[in-house]
Amino acid sequence: MAPAVVWLVAAPNRRPPATLSTGAAATSSYEALKEVLATGGGVWAQVFRMHLPMLRVGTLDSLIAASDALARDEKTVDGVVDRLLRQARELQEDESYTPLIEGVPAATYVRSFRWDEAKFTSSDTLDSVRAALIESSSRLEAGLKVRLTDYTAAKQAVTAVARRTGGNLLSRSLAGIVTREHVMAPDSEHLTTVFVVVPRFSTDEFLGEYENLCVPPPASADAPAVEPSKFMGVVPRSAIPVVTDGDHAMYAVTLFRAGVEAFKMGCRDRRYTVREYEFTPTAADDAAEEASRVEAEATSSAAAFGAWTSTAYAEAFMVALHLKVLRVYVESVLRYGLPVDFDVTAVFPAGSKGVSRVRKQLGEMYAHLAGGRGGGGGDAEGVMVPGIMSDKEFFPYVSVDVVMPSVA
Repeated sequence: MAPAVVWLVAAPNRRPPATLSTGAAATSSYEALKEVLATGGGVWAQVFRMHLPMLRVGTLDSLIAASDALARDEKTVDGVVDRLLRQARELQEDESYTPLIEGVPAATYVRSFRWDEAKFTSSDTLDSVRAALIESSSRLEAGLKVRLTDYTAAKQAVTAVARRTGGNLLSRSLAGIVTREHVMAPDSEHLTTVFVVVPRFSTDEFLGEYENLCVPPPASADAPAVEPSKFMGVVPRSAIPVVTDGDHAMYAVTLFRAGVEAFKMGCRDRRYTVREYEFTPTAADDAAEEASRVEAEATSSAAAFGAWTSTAYAEAFMVALHLKVLRVYVESVLRYGLPVDFDVTAVFPAGSKGVSRVRKQLGEMYAHLAGGRGGGGGDAEGVMVPGIMSDKEFFPYVSVDVVMPSVA
């Protein structure tokens, strides 16, 4: 299983005093680290040389500005990587799923890192290289937002259809429930059919009173009051049972169109629910077709989104590693000066015990680089030098974390 974190460690290419007693002839910091950490009886870490191009250095001001910007950028880019991985795992329904990076696991990609000249030209200025990396990460983040919105809309469409077809009689679609037999006068100029949802314990009461539920409209300046016995509202004996569920029964009732509002008012007073529904012979087939269509669209959307997130995660991880390598390079030039003569080594600590043990060994190896901070760094006064990794714990060597994808 890949470690939770890998360190990109940079140190000058001259033998650290702490290793002189071994008698070995290591001249590069990579060889020194390999000798101390990854050989002999107590192997506490694996180490791999990172192959960096000769990036342009620029001025001291540009290096300090790049250092400050890269410290901020790293957090942003790491956030994009994390969101893409979480989204990919959600779509795969597998908390241990981790996409490959250029065809290999993330740990293998880090071990065999090569700067991608085709995407990020090393001969450009540091600011141009940084801008290209941030543009790539921002494009992936924007793509995630757009695709997540589309995917969520597809899922919500499925949920909406399920809600319409799976709710109770007060809310569910009546397509497929109401048939032509329930509609007494579908094409009548004067008659219409409404559907009344009644609590099951009130069905006898409803059947005994529904013909008298119409409340005639009050008198107005244009029309006198109508006696209830003469008001044409409900067609007598027209109630037809349609369907029942756990709590309700639904009846089809034929009304004179002039009495619809009066009937609805009477039902409201009795706590019956009137549902107006215009029957069409193809309603059931149309509903089934819609359900099938939105389900297919959601499935297709999930598959496409899953494939995209896997590819995007791989690209985001690659971008993040390039940015971290760029940050190590900038910090190392600020720390160790010119000409450029340092190695960058990927250190894979061996488990949680290895983390503390390796940090201790590295601190001993490079204590001489701490200056006046006594295990810290900076100038002899103990003041932090601007731009030199002042945003986190200080080490006498340059160290940047690469958070690896966790495995549940």
